[in-house]
Amino acid sequence: MDLHHIIYVSKAVHITTADLDDIVNAAHNFNTKNNITGMLLYIDGKFFQVIEGNKEDINNLYAKIRTDPRHKNITTVSAHPIKFRTFKGWNMRYKAITEKEFSELSGINVFTSLFSLKPGPKENVAFNFARKFSRKSFPSPTWWDDRMSA
Repeated sequence: MDLHHIIYVSKAVHITTADLDDIVNAAHNFNTKNNITGMLLYIDGKFFQVIEGNKEDINNLYAKIRTDPRHKNITTVSAHPIKFRTFKGWNMRYKAITEKEFSELSGINVFTSLFSLKPGPKENVAFNFARKFSRKSFPSPTWWDDRMSA
């Protein structure tokens, strides 16, 4: 399999709790059917998402994501081939956090700085931050919303 990942950030447009539930449920169902794994963080009106799987499937999904009117300023921060899944078994993990929590967890002081990140080196700050979350005990074993695990 030709495995790839895409990490992107975006700004939400008039998102409600119901919208977030719809997004997460649709992603979980679609990803399960299409062997796509990843995670989604909602950070005070912004999204940080990792999707991984077959290159063609990921590119098709990302094209669809980019047309979703519920967000704007969609910025690719990492897009590369991968040797193995970082989020194996995670059809779509989701968590809403504050920018303060994001900063404390990631070491990235200002979330919006990711919007100027170029998808150059494979292991940039966004990728390294996402990889931390693949360890199910980070930041704690109970931190993730388990309803969206595999």
